[in-house]
Amino acid sequence: MSQGKEVAESLLDLLVTEAAYSIWRKHKDDKEAVAHSLEKLGFRIGVAMMERLMKDKPIMALQGERPTDAIKLLCRDFWGLAFKKITDRLRMNKQGIYIVLDKDFKWLRHITHKVEEEYPLGSKVTITGEGQGVPAGTKGTIISYSAGHNTVEVECENQIVSVSTNNIMTDYPARINPKTLLHIPSGMLRGALFAVDVPVTVEATILNPPSVEFTIATRDLQPECAEGSVRH
Repeated sequence: MSQGKEVAESLLDLLVTEAAYSIWRKHKDDKEAVAHSLEKLGFRIGVAMMERLMKDKPIMALQGERPTDAIKLLCRDFWGLAFKKITDRLRMNKQGIYIVLDKDFKWLRHITHKVEEEYPLGSKVTITGEGQGVPAGTKGTIISYSAGHNTVEVECENQIVSVSTNNIMTDYPARINPKTLLHIPSGMLRGALFAVDVPVTVEATILNPPSVEFTIATRDLQPECAEGSVRH
């Protein structure tokens, strides 16, 4: 790869990250607004990149074909343009939903595996999941780490509860949460497929960073969901 291309890719990654930070700072008190804005940004990027990709491949070439043909195009050509590689695996489950695996997703390569580095003692957090012994939305402070995998002890409302890091959100993180960042590529995939007339919903799941799995369902399989979502 030429030095010019490497610089261009680095600048693109930087611009996307800075845009994500800008949106997060603007809406940091509204988790849903952050997710919607990031997904919308990704959608616009995805549409533009797919239109560029299809410039010499008329959309008529895909019309009338199965969604699988568009998904294969996404995993090969679009992934190569957007993330400089192809996906590691594509499969379809019994419900007809596509599962796309990227074992080395470039935007998560910096993510640490250590809970204590991602969630330092004293961090102010909001509990986002139910079933923790306190209502979702309860605020608290991380006071220790549990023996369980990715579990912390949070002091809130005069009690201490054990909470999975999947169910907390730092109030003022030093850097954008990787789960939040993934709303951008989820939107990109939705936008890319929309550009070739294949409306879908997209859900991203972080496995073992930087491994990410994207679940893609055609709109007729999940008509109630209009946008992407992220799980960890």
